[in-house]
Amino acid sequence: NYPLIRVVCEAYNLKLFQITYPDWMFFTRFDIAANVSAGATKKDLRVMLQQFLAERFKLQAHREHKLMEVYALTVSKSGPKFKKSAEPADEDPGSQVPGEIKSDKDGYPMPPPGGMTMMGDLARINGSKTSMSTLATQLMGQVQRPVIDETNLDGDYDFTLSWNTRLSSGEPRGDGSDIGLTLVDALEKQLGLKLQSKKMMVEKLVIDHADKLPTEN
Repeated sequence: NYPLIRVVCEAYNLKLFQITYPDWMFFTRFDIAANVSAGATKKDLRVMLQQFLAERFKLQAHREHKLMEVYALTVSKSGPKFKKSAEPADEDPGSQVPGEIKSDKDGYPMPPPGGMTMMGDLARINGSKTSMSTLATQLMGQVQRPVIDETNLDGDYDFTLSWNTRLSSGEPRGDGSDIGLTLVDALEKQLGLKLQSKKMMVEKLVIDHADKLPTEN
């Protein structure tokens, strides 16, 4: 029961807004069962999915550049409110059971280092040894448009970013309420970063052709 366009997203490591595709690819769903070779990496899996799409759905695509609204991730006037990562410390393997997500006293999830987790309306990024380009990629899925790293901050950093997804309208609340912050507000107040809207040429994947019915097994 998986939309074909989601398979394309997985295969090419792209978000929906980075692809131009026919509507049927979003609404037509498939059951897919496949074997993956032992030891295959995420990169290997993406290549396998691309081959699968080409062989079974006769998918053809090309890349082109298009002028789009994007966000530039920049440093606010107050400067960054986080520090470069130190040498990794010994971790307590028993502190969190694999697959288990705990929450703090305010109800925010506590994702593993470098991870992002949502729990209800509350979301958190645990930026452990995380680069600004990686943060930009994580934010991209939340704001549904490309995010370009223009912080000029090199290296890896440690930080925590917490926000309320229900409030992520793209504008700060500014009313002093304690039910959480929008993503834009949280970035500036917690990390000293800003999202600035601008237009620029962005590469997109354009689906030229895909069969509505795949070839049989």
